[in-house]
Amino acid sequence: MGAGHHQGIALALGSIGLIYGHLGKPDEALRYLKKALEIFKRTGAQREVERVLEIISIIEGEKKKKIEQE
Repeated sequence: MGAGHHQGIALALGSIGLIYGHLGKPDEALRYLKKALEIFKRTGAQREVERVLEIISIIEGEKKKKIEQE
């Protein structure tokens, strides 16, 4: 399998992560996003790595705020 195939899998995993994020399920979202991040790093897709890291940071921040409010 080529890098393009692996990046396609990473895009799908990232999309699933985003859906979980929108559903208010941060743990599931982070699990999928981190899998996508690993693949993007392995394939050298730096722009995608940066985007996923930003999304992970946002979700982790939202999760932290929610915990602090409880």
